[in-house]
Amino acid sequence: MTSSGEAMLASSVSASGLLTAANVAGGIGAAGTLNGLKQFQSQGGNAPEAVPQTLREVDLPGRIRATGSNPAEAGDFFGWKPSKVIKGIGDFTKDQLLAKGWTKERLLDVAEGYKHIARITPANPSAAGRAAQLRELATLID
Repeated sequence: MTSSGEAMLASSVSASGLLTAANVAGGIGAAGTLNGLKQFQSQGGNAPEAVPQTLREVDLPGRIRATGSNPAEAGDFFGWKPSKVIKGIGDFTKDQLLAKGWTKERLLDVAEGYKHIARITPANPSAAGRAAQLRELATLID
């Protein structure tokens, strides 16, 4: 470290868990510290979100309820059957989606939930198809 300001910066960064004194002593140096801090700040100063590891952490029902709907209503609306999706993008309009509370953000949030479910339970016959359908429907809304 070349100045007390850089030492203070390193200690504040290490308090956030990004850099420890051992990293500084190990040769990352001030330039690496400053670059790491700039990257952290450019991402809004927030640590990356944790990837859900359980169905409870995914909270798919909560994601669906955020639209004002419930899982059964969503299933009927989107044409979800136990092992397949029976409606495609041509079966929906932007106005229909928005009238039911399905904004682009909500569609993508629930699609992400289904993506996690497909990862956590690979034998699930419907999660990947539902995720794909919702991502495709999100393209109707700008």
